Amino acid sequence: MHTKEEIFKDIQKIMNEDYAGYIDSRDLNHPELYTVANDMSEEEFLDTIEEYLLDFNDGHLWFGSKKKIPTYVGFSVRRYEDALYVIDVSKESSLIVGDVITLIDGVSIKELGEIHQKRLKDTIPERQNWNAILK
Repeated sequence: MHTKEEIFKDIQKIMNEDYAGYIDSRDLNHPELYTVANDMSEEEFLDTIEEYLLDFNDGHLWFGSKKKIPTYVGFSVRRYEDALYVIDVSKESSLIVGDVITLIDGVSIKELGEIHQKRLKDTIPERQNWNAILK
């Protein structure tokens, strides 16, 4: 079984030697900005690897773990301007389709969009994926 540090080194090697988009994204590849240690939690490790891969701005790059349970907050949203609109509700009884979210933990959607721009995976508000932020 590979250690977390070995896995991160393997991912770096793949991104430098085998990744088809390497030439276009070599200026974005900065593994030195990320620290991976064998004693970090599984969640911290997955978040670090995800952050590293998000630097490449390629929606086809992802890293997962069989141990990680997908997080679904029970509803889906779509951003329009500076608000999130509930577009689907399956497991959340306090929301209905059409509800508008303008603040999360006292922070505006616009500000959260700026803070989490990389995780939202798109600069076009209507295409942003807010699942990771909502959890």
